[in-house]
Amino acid sequence: MLFILDKPDGVTVDSYIAVNETGDATVQCQGFGGNPDEYWYKWQHNGNDISEGENGIVELTFVNRNQSGNYTCSVHNIVGYATGSTTLDVHCKYDALY
Repeated sequence: MLFILDKPDGVTVDSYIAVNETGDATVQCQGFGGNPDEYWYKWQHNGNDISEGENGIVELTFVNRNQSGNYTCSVHNIVGYATGSTTLDVHCKYDALY
């Protein structure tokens, strides 16, 4: 029997996420294709590593404006990887000036 190994074909990721400051946000991605289809995930926020594991989900609670920006998900198997990215837009709260 012949087994052909291949990197993931691609990544499905939310295209755009908006949240109010102090709210919660979930950023998700899912790999597809490739052989084997046992994946692990790596997340970056504006180019900085933030998460790694078997789960393609990043849960953000009590979001602040510093968490806005680009989120990139890399989906890996033993052969290679595929990437996708999304933008998180944090709608900031401003104190009224009196």
